Amino acid sequence: MRQILNVLIILCNSLLFSQTISEKSPYEYLFDEEQILITKNWKDYLSTMNSNSNGKCSFWMQNKFLKSDNCNLLSSQGFYNPSLFNLHFRNQILGIRKISKSEYELSSIFYFTSEKNELNPFAITKVLVYKIDNNYLFSDYLLKSTSNWETKNTEMINYHFPKNYEFNTDIAKEANNYLKKMFNLFEIKLDKNIDYFISENCFDVFSNSGFDFVPTMTTQEKCAFYDTSNNIIYTTKFYREFHRHELIHAINSKYLDANYYLLSGLSIYHDGENALQQYTFKELFQLLENHQLIDKNYRLSIKNSSNFDKNISTAYLTGALIIDAIIEKGGVKFLRKVLHEIKTEEDLITFIEQNLLRKNESIENWLQKRAKEVLKRNFKFKIEL
Repeated sequence: MRQILNVLIILCNSLLFSQTISEKSPYEYLFDEEQILITKNWKDYLSTMNSNSNGKCSFWMQNKFLKSDNCNLLSSQGFYNPSLFNLHFRNQILGIRKISKSEYELSSIFYFTSEKNELNPFAITKVLVYKIDNNYLFSDYLLKSTSNWETKNTEMINYHFPKNYEFNTDIAKEANNYLKKMFNLFEIKLDKNIDYFISENCFDVFSNSGFDFVPTMTTQEKCAFYDTSNNIIYTTKFYREFHRHELIHAINSKYLDANYYLLSGLSIYHDGENALQQYTFKELFQLLENHQLIDKNYRLSIKNSSNFDKNISTAYLTGALIIDAIIEKGGVKFLRKVLHEIKTEEDLITFIEQNLLRKNESIENWLQKRAKEVLKRNFKFKIEL
């Protein structure tokens, strides 16, 4: 599940697709010669970041979990949309700790300041640094945090998990078969297997990736993320080997520019467990109906809908209703066409108005009617995901 924080949505209006700004630490005068060189490399790397690039990979050691042309796992970890490094945050090194003769740990903070000059931290991250000859190269913390984990492989999924985790081969086979079926349905071929990391809990999902702080790190019990750039799933033992929601996100790799509502809706459009967090598809819409009994004016909307639950983004529900209507109208072939063509909110609104609504029908009323249909006993999914 890709969590889109309310604060991030607000920030995106002013921070989106900007370069991270390196700020000098007030304690740099305490750094020794090696720490000064590492600091320079970090700042030089950040200066190569832009909206079309994750920066020069010459600053990084290779990571076996990333695609060959990618580096810096933190820049594509699915929690942030867009990349943490492509938002106009300020970055300041907090410290560089020497672990061994040739190994270091660099900790830094990503933050912004409000109009009232208040400090708003958004992430504290750590990366490893290795001295290679006379150069200092960065390395993803995940490589170290999972170095003593076990690995089990299926045809399409490489599972990674702590040694004390009881791996279920049958569930893994079920997940692999599900992925094959889905890829055939959407005509998808991945250039690398999915790496599937099973952490103990939500805190460890972040910590293992190299985060010491993000706003939801200690406030969520259940979380999972999909790294579209590298086909990596981060999840917890609650979801085990078959986190259907995140596996569906593998479709995103083919439709990178598809509208967010469509991709979000597709990820919960199934009758399995945990469509979103611990809720099934129908349970999500039952929660919506329960809220509407209290707030009778509340409606799903594309442009103006607020979340009726702080832990549930209504984009998933809105998107799922649109997905259902698209398949109803033209099947999977039509859905694939729409995923390719519809990118912006304006595109989506125009498409719905021209293809799915009756004359003089509003999108809000149309969504409300379809939400009611979901809760009927005879509701059936138009495709099996």
